[in-house]
Parts: sequence; structure tokens; C-alpha cells
Amino acid sequence: MVNGTTSATKFGGTSSASPAKGKKEKRAGARAREETGIHADVEIIHSFGVHGPVRNNVGLLPILDEHGTPKDHAIFPSGQHVAMMRIEDGDMRFLVNKMRQGTMRQIVALTLSPNRKHVAICERILEELVPDATEHHRDVTHVSVYRHISTEDGRGRLTQRKTPPLTYPSDHPVHFKCVDFSSDSKLLVAVADDPDLTIVVWHWEKDKISHQCQLLNMSKEKVDVTRVCFPPNDKTCVTTSGHMSLKMWSLNPDGGVSQKNLLPPNKGQENFVDHAWMSGRGDAIRRMVAVTDGVSRDHGLNLDGKEDSREFLILIFEAMDNPSSMELRKNFSASLPGTSRVETITPYGKGFVVAGSSGFFSVYERTDDRKDPYLLIKTFSKNEYMASETFMSMAASPNDEMLVAITKDKDIYSFPLGNIDIMDDTENHFQHVCAGGLHRGKVLAMDLCLQKPVLVTCGEDRTIRLWDYQRWRCELSHECTEEPVAVALHPTGFQLLVGFKERVRVFNVLHKEMKMYREMPITKCRELQYSHGGHQFACASSISIVVYCSYTFQLLNTFTGHIGPVRRISWAPNDLSIFSAGVDGNVYGWELTTGARIEEVSQLNQSIAYSGLAVSIPKKKNEKASLIACSIDGALREVTWNWGMPDTQQIRGSEPVPNSEALNMLAQGYSSTITVVALAHNGTYLVAGTSNGAIHVYAWPLTDELTAGKVPPHVEYPVHNGAVEALCIAPDDSYVFSASADGSIFVLRISATLPVPAKGGAITAQGEGAAEEGGDGAAAEGEGDGMRALQLGMQTGLNLSLFNLDVVQVSLEELEDRRREVDDMSKKVEEMKSDNDFALHRKDLDWEIEIKRVNEEKDNLVAAEQARFSDLQKLHDETKGKHLNIVQRKEDNHVKVTQELENQYEFKLAMEMERYDKLSEEIEAIQQRCEGLLEAQAAEHESKVRDHDAKSKRVEKELRMEIEKLQDDAKHNEQAFKEVLDQQEQEYEKELQQLMDAAQVELSLERKYTNKMKKLVQDRSTTIARLEKKMYELKTAAEMRDVMLSADKVKNEKLSATLDHFKRHMEERESTLEDKEKGILELRRKNITLDNFRFVLDHRVQQLMEERGPITRHIEGLEGHIDAMYDELEREYHSKKQTDQQVDAKDMKIRTLGSELLVLRTSLVEKESYIASFKRDLSTLVGVSSPKDIEDAVKDAYHKYVKEEAPRRRAVRR
Repeated sequence: MVNGTTSATKFGGTSSASPAKGKKEKRAGARAREETGIHADVEIIHSFGVHGPVRNNVGLLPILDEHGTPKDHAIFPSGQHVAMMRIEDGDMRFLVNKMRQGTMRQIVALTLSPNRKHVAICERILEELVPDATEHHRDVTHVSVYRHISTEDGRGRLTQRKTPPLTYPSDHPVHFKCVDFSSDSKLLVAVADDPDLTIVVWHWEKDKISHQCQLLNMSKEKVDVTRVCFPPNDKTCVTTSGHMSLKMWSLNPDGGVSQKNLLPPNKGQENFVDHAWMSGRGDAIRRMVAVTDGVSRDHGLNLDGKEDSREFLILIFEAMDNPSSMELRKNFSASLPGTSRVETITPYGKGFVVAGSSGFFSVYERTDDRKDPYLLIKTFSKNEYMASETFMSMAASPNDEMLVAITKDKDIYSFPLGNIDIMDDTENHFQHVCAGGLHRGKVLAMDLCLQKPVLVTCGEDRTIRLWDYQRWRCELSHECTEEPVAVALHPTGFQLLVGFKERVRVFNVLHKEMKMYREMPITKCRELQYSHGGHQFACASSISIVVYCSYTFQLLNTFTGHIGPVRRISWAPNDLSIFSAGVDGNVYGWELTTGARIEEVSQLNQSIAYSGLAVSIPKKKNEKASLIACSIDGALREVTWNWGMPDTQQIRGSEPVPNSEALNMLAQGYSSTITVVALAHNGTYLVAGTSNGAIHVYAWPLTDELTAGKVPPHVEYPVHNGAVEALCIAPDDSYVFSASADGSIFVLRISATLPVPAKGGAITAQGEGAAEEGGDGAAAEGEGDGMRALQLGMQTGLNLSLFNLDVVQVSLEELEDRRREVDDMSKKVEEMKSDNDFALHRKDLDWEIEIKRVNEEKDNLVAAEQARFSDLQKLHDETKGKHLNIVQRKEDNHVKVTQELENQYEFKLAMEMERYDKLSEEIEAIQQRCEGLLEAQAAEHESKVRDHDAKSKRVEKELRMEIEKLQDDAKHNEQAFKEVLDQQEQEYEKELQQLMDAAQVELSLERKYTNKMKKLVQDRSTTIARLEKKMYELKTAAEMRDVMLSADKVKNEKLSATLDHFKRHMEERESTLEDKEKGILELRRKNITLDNFRFVLDHRVQQLMEERGPITRHIEGLEGHIDAMYDELEREYHSKKQTDQQVDAKDMKIRTLGSELLVLRTSLVEKESYIASFKRDLSTLVGVSSPKDIEDAVKDAYHKYVKEEAPRRRAVRR
């Protein structure tokens, strides 16, 4: 369990994320343990990294947590595995992948089923076969389906199970690159396009191919399919998109596949990068949307020197009932900013999202308009933070609240799709799903802190990242101006060394940043290591190793001896010695106290470069010490000696890669070598990383197979998609960390029982059986041959008591900033308090005044209503008296009328009784006549029935005799027919056998002829393709020459026009010069005249200067007077301004009083109309004469004017 909730993925012996194994899996696991002698489980706890760039490699699905609440999980490939990460807190689960040793997997594509329960993965397998096979390796691509990935059992573990891989039998490797489920999640389609287009449809639960199609590629262009999709609620066809292709493939009942081009004949082909079927709205319309890349097919510049406009097409297809009747309904173009390129499209509940390079991200929503079914809502292309990102794959959550996207640089982002309506398209709304981001290139170095659960890495993306493996996130990230090649983290976690090609920099690891503290002029640094105590650090500077004090940064030692760059450095556990391995093939060790070289390790010197190094030094002398190193030729070499005792070394190692063919296989990934090794702190196991991304686990000390030149028994687990560059083991041996060239970092937990020999004994099956009986979590001892089994000291989780989690490092500058922020916030709080108090006081005063005014109005209204009520009550009493008198008169009149009606009724009743008696007598007479007639009719009917019965019996007897005769004839005819039929069947079988023999001979001849013709067609097709290619090249060259010629012609025409323009310009300049010379002569004459006039004016100015004295004094007096007038005007202006303000205030008061007066007048008019209405009703009431009408009118008036209710409607009396 991770963080108490998540079950990690295990490989090897057991798996906590999978159900109980079957008998077949148990037998396979037991056979693997018998081969290796090791029982081990590797749990993948977490990973920092995304495998890519892959087009279809992300999905979103809800999984219930321990409280039954659905949480969004992003599913994506990481390394050689598929990760499911809870977006809320970064918790990870992995889909189990078990493969044989020597196998490397590369995930090409994945897809989620519509019911979100299954996931299908296209995976390319590089499988190493047995040595005696005809081929040493096999390149296999198949599709795997994981079932019930989102279902948990009662203990919070996933119940996912992997089905057998779905393969396609073919003579050559078929590499599937995209896959999709049908709408009922029962069919699965996969498409491959190299070298030929292949479409395969499986009933994946039955492991049965239902449809298949393979088309030979006769064109000179490579077929490129980017997406395959099943239409919603339909399993009879699939659609594909790709380069110059957008097609529908019908799945025929006979298992074949037929194609249909979706574009009309007059429509030009485009590069369709992606397409998607839209989710239905409950109607019969089905829509499919396809997009083009938007890349311009023209040259980069026009003749005018302007850049071509860039647009991409959106094509909308519609089908009413059957998708095969789909037709292009609408196509429109959308602009692309800058050099953007469309890469992918994904549907969601309200529409679809289009994304591409340069951070291009557009959201379209569905409309009710059939002519314009989709409308652009927002385009996020002005975000500088995402300008360098290229979205390759996207997926939306089922509730349309979130969208996740994976970029080309192998990073994963989330986008709040549910808030699209309120977003600003200039801001950044994308968030890293993996908090802090990921490496976007090869991870070059890694180191681990001893006192904090942190890990530091550096990569080719020029970033240094600090990872917290307790909370699973990137705590700090620092971007460098140059590529860092080595890192080392101080045991306290507060200091960081970063090596560059020309220098080494020391950083202080602060709370929120990494701040450079010091720079050291150490060049060609390839490796950095702090001592276990943290008081010293070693640096591999080219061919030398320099040791510095980590407190004073004073150089303590310089060790030389290597003639090539140093690749690895390792400190002894007591920090009194240091060891190194270099690309020159030499391994050295030195004592730090004396500077003496440890000659025992020099026995491993050779001519092949070393890539990994691990040492085991005892605490006491005369105990066994070991050093193990791995080289680039695939060999694993070990030297052991008694510590402090000379001439006691022993050397053993495995055989290197033998020949150039094996080296070629190694370069292609079909074989692997060990690139880095790490030894557990408790000295019970050795972990190694390989060039194909696998992790090897060895028992330590290594077994005797190494002495014989063989690889020691080990267990291999696929992890990364690239070579493992670094390995680290947690201080408490709880986790193993591996970093790879694919940019991913994996956190593993190894729990195993490793049987090792006691005093040189060999591993036996009996010892392994004892280990197996001990189970996964306990140590076991064998009883035969003195065997003992060691349990790896791996804990089930982090031992947080070993870490200093309560202390962080903060700079003084940050403290001052925080103090200033606190002071500013305190001041703001005080100001807000005073403002709130003042506002509350003002509110209280305003409400008191308002309440007082309302109370006064209420009292006035109550008094007025009381007076009105008393008047109405008096009027009501008078009206009531009048009404009672009228009612009394009405009742007297009613008694008289009633008496008259009763008398009339009694007379009518007597008349009707007499009439009733007469009618009764007539009815009795009629009944007697009817009874007589009925009796006569019944007797006649009985006689007729007896006659019909006798006649039917005679007819029945005749028919029965005729039926018996016909049955006898039928039996005779049937017997004769059977005899004839048997004779004809024998004749037909003989004739059919003869025809089948002849057809078989003819078919064999036809097959031979067909094969011969196929070869001939293939040869001719190859020749035709080669000639077409040559013709295409010649045509292209001719077109280029025509373009250049036309460009030269245009250029010559422009130059001719320019020359003519220059000639005309020169002529105009010559004529202009002549005019200007004439003008200059005239100006010279005028100048002479002006000189004479100036002399006269100078004399006059001199006279005026003499007269200026009195005028100047007069002007000064005028200026003083003007100042005084200006001051007076200013005072008058201010007084006028105040007056205007007072006038405005009075005008406002007048308007306010006017509005109040208007309200009062309106109220008065309403009341007058109310009174007038009441008077009219009273007048009407007085004119009513009927008592009932008077009562109804009074009640209506009471409800209308007293209770202020709507008048009741009464039925109109007739």
C-alpha cells in the first residue's frame, strides 16, 4: 500500500494488484524460480515521466476511492508500463505487465473502452529467443487488453486482469499503431501502416478475429494512419484518417472489409491529422469531425516577401441513421497563429477541442443550428508559458470538467474544461498533472539525500529537479543556462553540487528555490559525490579526482592515475577511502589519510571502458572487501580481498559480448548490457540497470557462476524504455530509484528471498524450496547442504523517523520579504478594521433615521386607515339595515309563490297517474301476444335443427371414406418417391466427385499461375514505381526550373521598369536644376536690395531704442495692473465656483423635493381614484333592488376595499 490507500504493482512472484493466479501462471513462476534460484517481487511504487511522443497515449477515467467517491485518474504510458495516476494527490497504480527475460516492450498506443472498464494497449515487443533458434530475436507487435481496470475488491485493490495478447498471423511483422473499442466494448480494431495497410477487428473476449483486411502499398508515398474509430452505437464500420486519406471501412458479414472515400470527388485531398466522432444528443444525427494539419503547401515566402497565411480545415460529416450514408455537411477554415500546426482533436460532451504546436488550443461547442453546428468559444494561443508546447494527445473526463493533454516534450497537463466560459484567453490555465513538471529529455545524473526523502536529478533539458518521494511531487526546479552533467546532494539536503563542462557550482537548497552560493573553476566534471558524513566531496575532473572540504571548499587531495575521463566515483562507508572507474578501463582506489593507492582494485584494469561501480568495505580489518564494476562490453567483473591484508585479492567476471554480430544486436536493442550497479546498504543484494531499461536483482555476495565466467543468477524486470543512467537506494533500503535516458524516474520496492550459498556452497533446488515455503515476507532456511536463505531487508514503506522533516532552509532575503509582507498585511487589516467600524457606525445611524421615518409613516397610515374604517363601518351598518328590509320583503313574496306552485303540481300529478294506468293495461296485452308468437317460432326452429343434423352426418360419413382412400394413395406414392430419390442421390454423388477432382486439378494450376503472375506484377510494379519516382523527380525539377524562370522574368521586368523610372527621374532633376539656378539669380538680386533696406532699418531701430525707455516703464506699470486684475479674477472665479456648487446642491435638493412631490401627488391621485371608485360602487349598490344582488355587491365591496382582495367572480343567473 502507498500512503495507506494505493496498491502498488508487483512483478515476479506475486502481485497485490491482480487476482489469484491460475495453475498455469503458478507453474510458470515456479519454473522461472528454478531457473534463476531467486524468488523476488518488484513493486513499482511511482514514476516521474511519460513515454512519448505518441499520438494516442492518454485517457481519463473515474475510480472510486476508499470512501466510495469517484476520483479522476489519468492513464498514460510511463517507461514500459501503463500508469494510472490520481490527479488530486498524485497517487499511482500500474497495470501489471509480466514478460519473459530478455524482452523489451514499447507502448505504441492505448485506448479506453466506452464503459471505462477496459484498456487496450498496442505494444511492440523485442523478444530475445533461445540460442538454438534460427533467429536470435523476434520483433512482435500485438494488442493487450486489461479488464476491469477501475474495479476494486473489498480490500481496496484493483481487480484488473490482462487477457492473452491479440496477434495477427502474417509472414512479416505487422506494427499496429492505433486501436479503438466499439461502442459496446466488445469489438476491438487495430490498424498498421508499415509496409502495407492492415486493419484487424477482434472479438477480444473470445480471442477471435472477426474481420481483417490487408492492402498492398503500390504508391510511392508511405501510408500513414493517425487514428481509427468506431462510430457511436454502430459496429458495422470504422473510420480512419491520415496523410492524404480520410476513409470509411465497412465490416462485411463474410469477414472482409471494403473501403469508401468520405470526400467527394471534386474535393482535394489534405493531410488529415485526426478525426473524432461526436457524442450524441439523443437524436438520430451522427456527426464526425476531421481536421487538417494547417501546414501551407506553398513556399515559405511570396514574391512580395510576405509570409503565407496559415489556416486549417474543419470538415463536419453527418449521417442520419446508418453511418455508411454519411456525407460532408459543412467545411470551414480556421486561422492558425504564427507557425502553429494542428496535431489532434478530442470530443467532449458539449463539442470538441483542437490542439497543436506552439501552444495552440481551441474549444468548439455544439449549437442547434444545422447550418453552423459548432461555434468557436475560445482560442488559447497567446499564452507565452505554453508557446513552446506541442499537444500530441488529449482526453476529456466523463463529466466534461477536466481535460488532460500530453505534449511532444513528454509532459502532461490538465485543463479545467468546465470553466471555459469565464476564462481569459491571455492567461495560463494549464496545470502540471505531475506537480512541478517532468524532465523533457535524457536524465544525466541522480543523487539521493540521507536525512530527507528527496531526490535530485539533472537532464538534457538543462533543468535540475528536486523530487519529494514522500509526497510524490517535484519540490524545486532550476533552469540552467548550460547543460549540467553531474549532481550531488549533501546528506542534510541543504547544499547541492552541480557539475558543468567548465565549472562546478554550489547551490543552497532553500524552501522555494535553489540559490547559487559559490562557483568553483573545475573543468570537465563528469561525476560528483559527497562523502557519507557530508564533510567532503569528490569531483571527477577529466582524468583526475579532486577532494574538497564541503565547509571551507579547500582542496584536500588530488588523485591521478587515469589516462581517460573518470566515469564513476564511490566512497567507502567510513569515508576513509575512495574508488573510481574510468572510460580508460582502469579502476583505482586511494586512502584519504595517507594518499596511498589501494592496489588490489587495480587488478580489474583492462582496455574496455567501465560504466558502473559499487564497493563493499568491511568495518574491521582482515574481513572480506569487494568491488564490482560493469563495462560497456556487457561483462560484470568483481575483485575481492581481505581488507588491510595485501596479496589476498581474487578476480572473477562474466564473459563479454563475443563478436560484432552481438554488438550489432546490442545497438538495435535486441540484447542488453549492464550500465550501472548499486549495492544495498545492508549488503544483502545488488541492483543493476541495463541498456534496454531493465532492472536486475542479484543475491549478494554473488554466486560461484561468476567464477566460471557466467552471469550470476538474477531476476530481470522491465522498467524503462531507454538505458538506465543512474541507480540509488534509499538509506533505509525501502526504495530503489532508477533514472533513464527516456527521461523517466521510477521508484521501486524489492521484496524477495534470495537463497545464497553458505561457505561456498552451490544453489540447489532444496534450498530454493525452503525459500519458497517461507513465503514472500519471511526469511527461510534450507535443511539440505548447509543452505541458508536471506530475506531482503525491504520495508513496506518509508521509515519517517530516519528523516529530518521539520527543518527547511530559508534565505534572509526571503525572511525580510515575508516580514515586510506581514507588516503590510497588518497595516491593511488595521485600516480595513477602522473602515469597517466607521462604515458600520454610519450604517447604524442611517438605519435609525430610516426606522424613525418608517415608524412615523406607519403611524400616520394607521390613523388614516382607522378613520377610513370608522366611516366605512357606519356606511356598512346603514347598508345592512336597508338590505335586511329588502330581504324580509323578498321572503314574504317567496312564500306566496311557493304555495301557488304546490297547488299546480298536485293537479298535474293526478292527471299523470290516470295516464300511467291506461298505458300499463296496454303493455300487458302486448306481452301476451308476444309470448304466443315466441312459442310457435321455437317449435319451428327445433324441427329445422333436426333436419340439418341428419344431413351433416351423411356428408361426414362420405368425406371420411374419401380421406381413407387418399391416405392409402399417398403412402404408395411416398414409397415410390423414396426409391427414385435414393437412385438419383447416388448418381449425383458420383458426378459431384468427378467435378471436384477436376476442379481441384484446375485450382492447383490456377494457383501456380496466380503466384507466377503475382511475382510478375510485383516486378513490374517495382519497375513502374521506380520509373514513376524518376518521372516525378524530373517533373519536380522541371517545375522548379519553371518557377525560377518565371521569377527571373518577373525580376527582369521589375528592373526594366526601375531603369525607366530612373531615366525619367534624371530628366526631371535636370529641368528642376535649371529652374533652381534661375531662382538663385533672382534671390541674389533681392539680397542686394534687402541689404540696402537693412541699413535703413538699423538706423531706424537705433532711434526707437532711444525712445524705448519711457515706454518700458509704462509697460511695467501695465503688467502690475494686469497681475492685480488676474488675482481679482481668480478670487471671483473661486467665489463663483462655490456659488455654482451651492446652486447645484439646491437644484439637486429641488429635484429631490420635486420627485417626492411627484410621488405624493401620484399617491394622492391614486387615493382619489380609489375613493371615486368606492363612491361609484356605492352608487351602484344603492341602485340594486334584489336582496341577493345587494348582499353579493356588499360582500364584493367588503373584499375589495376592506380586505383589499380581488373581486370574486359569480355565475350569471338565467
